[in-house]
Amino acid sequence: MHELFLYILPLHIVQQYVFRPISVLIFGWIGDTIGRKATVIITTFLMSLCCLIMANLKTYAEISITATFVVTACRIAQGMSSMGEVVGAELYLTEMTKILQRYWVVASLVVFVTLGATVALAVGTLVTSFGLD
Repeated sequence: MHELFLYILPLHIVQQYVFRPISVLIFGWIGDTIGRKATVIITTFLMSLCCLIMANLKTYAEISITATFVVTACRIAQGMSSMGEVVGAELYLTEMTKILQRYWVVASLVVFVTLGATVALAVGTLVTSFGLD
């Protein structure tokens, strides 16, 4: 599986250390001025818009290097919105739940985010191990 994902490692490093701090500043400001609920809605919409664009994007053979730039821009926007989505949801749940339920609700969010990532990794492993890549 390393041959599938090793070439994108530099982009992942740039996304972690450059774009996520920028997204924290942007979505933190939006959350402080407009509200946490609006931040979660905006980041969820941005994530789904990027998925929709990439699903309907023409191939490299059809539109050449433009496809590469669009996919890279969408992946950067997805990385930025994922940070705002998770942190915004944690803050929103922290503010909206009662004190006695707060820790369980936020902990369950973290557990299910981790569980979703684990299931996605398992599906990716199954797909590549059966040669469906």
